[in-house]
Amino acid sequence: VIYADLETMIGEDAMKKFPGFPFLASYISRYYLEHGDFNKAITLARTNVENLRKLREKQMAEGKEASWDMTPFIVRLLGALESNYRNNVYEANKLEAEGKPEEAKKLRDQLQKQLDETKQVAKDLLTEKNEIADSILYVDFCFRNRLINDLKEYADSIKEDDTENVKSIK
Repeated sequence: VIYADLETMIGEDAMKKFPGFPFLASYISRYYLEHGDFNKAITLARTNVENLRKLREKQMAEGKEASWDMTPFIVRLLGALESNYRNNVYEANKLEAEGKPEEAKKLRDQLQKQLDETKQVAKDLLTEKNEIADSILYVDFCFRNRLINDLKEYADSIKEDDTENVKSIK
């Protein structure tokens, strides 16, 4: 029922009608992503991850078990960031093929900044050593984006840790 009229109440209207509903925010973020509106997808996914983090912290402070698994929402955010990056790589290549090297260089400079930002988001959200799934997702992210130095840095950061979860990751 919530999704039936999504296109007419997309985005802010839907979020006002159902505030704080993370699955709706995730769905709308996916909608924007699939329709190429990467900035809206990224903004909504970031907001959703931050809201879920605050909710988890509040639940834990109240002595309750943190009931939200944030991994699907983090994956949605990284998916939006990576799709935006890949789309812009395509655009930069297209500009170069059209004989516009200055514009292509400008876009490539922006791409490097985007990749650095995406790497930072991945590091911030996926490298908690006590979360095996998130660590595996981070390693996968690094492989997908050929971030060899980041993989080495991560391996070095867990080298001395002999907890059970980190042993599983190793």
